[in-house]
Amino acid sequence: MSVPADENTPILHAPKQPVREANEFGRVKNAEKSSFIFYPRTVLRAADASDGSPSSPKPLIALVAAMNKGSLGGIGPFEISLLEWIAKLRYVTSTMLVDLIKAGYVSFGWRSGVTRAKLTTITNRMAEYGLISLTRFVTLNEDGSTDGSSCSVMRIITLGKNGSTLLRELGKKGGRYNAFDIFQDGNTVKRILATNQWLIYWLRTYKDEVGENFETSCVIQLKGTEYTGARFYATVTINDCPMVAEPVRRTEDFEAESIKQWLREKIERFALMFDNLDQLYHEKDEISFPQRPIIVLICEDDDHIREIWESIQPVLPKINGQEIWFSSDLRIFNYNKRGERFLYFVDGVPQLVNLKQVLGVDDEAGSAAPTADDGEQAKTLQTVCPQAPADDAD
Repeated sequence: MSVPADENTPILHAPKQPVREANEFGRVKNAEKSSFIFYPRTVLRAADASDGSPSSPKPLIALVAAMNKGSLGGIGPFEISLLEWIAKLRYVTSTMLVDLIKAGYVSFGWRSGVTRAKLTTITNRMAEYGLISLTRFVTLNEDGSTDGSSCSVMRIITLGKNGSTLLRELGKKGGRYNAFDIFQDGNTVKRILATNQWLIYWLRTYKDEVGENFETSCVIQLKGTEYTGARFYATVTINDCPMVAEPVRRTEDFEAESIKQWLREKIERFALMFDNLDQLYHEKDEISFPQRPIIVLICEDDDHIREIWESIQPVLPKINGQEIWFSSDLRIFNYNKRGERFLYFVDGVPQLVNLKQVLGVDDEAGSAAPTADDGEQAKTLQTVCPQAPADDAD
């Protein structure tokens, strides 16, 4: 039974939701939860037609016509520049593309600028021509089936068959098309996404310092051995200081111990390879690092950082000279984590990495002014690093 309101009846309103800050491209500055955390039975699947993804791509002859069409609904320098980055990174989100655009890594060609809405239109058109594939994370039922009701809001973009053909014909470098990329398990994709987010952080924040000194995924081997090698998800070198990213995700309980053992073994392989920097190669090419690389473990959150640090304790005495940093998805993504993005442990206590001291760069001194919730982030840091004063944050 409802009672009509009169002038004395208080009017109740839902609490006003805080507006999340965004830059001019619509890139949200501070997220509350990572999109790359582990979720059981998650896989990647192609988006359906209602999601902007075509049921089947247009033929190559239509792509050729689009490239001759000009700026009105065509495929030009901007789209090709985007395609090169998608091929290089394998899996990307629109937010990653926004960050690359904002940092000046994508050529606008004949375009004067691109809004977030326009970028969505452009990527949908690229999917229509088979240049890219649009996918989403889907949660499977217990029997392995999916009813389409549990899928992520976030779209994952990967290289399409026509995109691979186009890049090859244009003489552009990029990853090879793999028809199975749109069917990967969730954790495989999320490891790559977490790494790409880490790489793009360095590219957009320290563009001049990084220059061309970065690499995406490759397998590096140690000369003179048959099985000593490891996949490097990404590397960045700043002022002759190389860093190697190793993403770590949570897993199902029954896999947890085996994954931790695998991580310990991989860190040992890294250390052995870094003991022999003059004997590393990728395929037939020699690999050169100016000095021993820092291993950066990219975890899901601060609790996961502590968990992973504890799990690698058995190997640390064997690799005493190896520097290991820790970070998390939100420490890398959020603007209000400036100066707090990377940690290392001393006697079990997490410490903030001083980028000025180690890399010779300021802690994002050129970044935008702190946001309103920086005070809360400082309190959080004191919880993770009890010995660090709140005003240590940049």
